Amino acid sequence: MSKGYFYIVTGKKYRDEMLVSFQQLRQHTKLPICIASDEKPAIECDHFIHITDPKFTYQDKVLNLDRTPFDETIYVDSDISFFHCPDDIFDGLGGADLLASHEASLGLGPVSQKANIPNAFPEVSSGLIAYRKSDAVMEMLKNWRAEYDSLYARHGIKADQPSFRRALFHTNIKFSILPPEYHYIPANFTRLVGPKVYCIHNHSFDFARKLGNTVNTRPMGDYSAYVDGLGVFRNPYAMQFKEVLNFNARCLRLLPYLLFRAGYISLKHKWWRKKL
Repeated sequence: MSKGYFYIVTGKKYRDEMLVSFQQLRQHTKLPICIASDEKPAIECDHFIHITDPKFTYQDKVLNLDRTPFDETIYVDSDISFFHCPDDIFDGLGGADLLASHEASLGLGPVSQKANIPNAFPEVSSGLIAYRKSDAVMEMLKNWRAEYDSLYARHGIKADQPSFRRALFHTNIKFSILPPEYHYIPANFTRLVGPKVYCIHNHSFDFARKLGNTVNTRPMGDYSAYVDGLGVFRNPYAMQFKEVLNFNARCLRLLPYLLFRAGYISLKHKWWRKKL
């Protein structure tokens, strides 16, 4: 059974971005890597798939995931940084057809609401997906394409995750959730991680490297979360007093904006008239 990694990128910007991610991944795995793109990138890969009709949107991912040359695939977005070998993600496919991590917004944002899926059903990130090349999964990917086209036509939604959520909700495949350590998206206090984080998803590779070097040097058993106000990982129950003050000071800088925003929303919705 063949296993490998899969990048889907269109346009020079994302091809260049992918090269950094590719080189990091290559340092941590000996498994083959496939690249699908509208132009062959300036790097040696194990497989190349030519995208002849690129859309230069998220749709390129949705349209080409089924073209993987592997029986088991880990799809990777072009802006993911690697700090450890992620090969053991494939072990999770022993009990599931598809693996993906939770989206930080939990699928409750206004765009995701238009997908018309129960709030109790989570939204998962499409930035890193492990999946089998089975008939059931290929059918789910086909439905994902149909859902994407439908949401774009009805609501102009260009993001691919709301349609991914609908496709998963209406599928019979077995899917499971990856621990955040395998695909970490920095967001304020949303997810605790241990001292070994395999991947960090952020367009700034310098920023990801800084966070990765911080979290991957913490002692075993020390769980932490990313603190947006400080730009670091910290245990939320053991922050130093000066860090708490620093965090609160940064929050206070946002107070004028928050007051302005509250007044704007109040006037827009005319809540004051309803109270009268």
